[in-house]
Amino acid sequence: MKKTGLILIGLLVIISLIGCTKPTNGATQTVNITSAQTSPYPAPQVEMTSNPSYPAPATQVKSNPGPTSTSDPQMGSVLGKLLINNSPVINISLYLAEVIKDASGRDIVAGLEPAKAPYAETDDQGNFAFINIPAGRYALILDVVINQYLLHDPNTNDPIIVQVESGNEVSLGDLNFDSLPLP
Repeated sequence: MKKTGLILIGLLVIISLIGCTKPTNGATQTVNITSAQTSPYPAPQVEMTSNPSYPAPATQVKSNPGPTSTSDPQMGSVLGKLLINNSPVINISLYLAEVIKDASGRDIVAGLEPAKAPYAETDDQGNFAFINIPAGRYALILDVVINQYLLHDPNTNDPIIVQVESGNEVSLGDLNFDSLPLP
């Protein structure tokens, strides 16, 4: 038990020393990690890439050059721009959740399965684009990691429901909100 504790401490020291070293040429550096105990297994190879703008690189989000047409004629697309008080909302996740109807054909709920739902992220101008979306009715969902919100039209307060048709592009235009539940 004491050997294991010493080995763990030794590995922590080596890992912390590796974190303090800086490659001199900005290239990838390969470091061999060894332990005090002889092992039949080779030491792991750890690749570290130098980051000249440490501690954090400047984040640049590319803006969409404009509307992108749907490339698959059997699919549709949904475009728009997300704003708060005329300022773009950047790097926010959006989903299209399938609208589920009751027996009479009335919309009753939006079912979101994030692993399967169409996904888009806003760019530095607030633009978003869902491309190659199967035909159907979808609700626009704002995802803020811990919760999802059905977005309502900022002018009418009606839920934003989109009818996607094969080969067509739906433009939601500027969705300019007074506020959104953002982190």
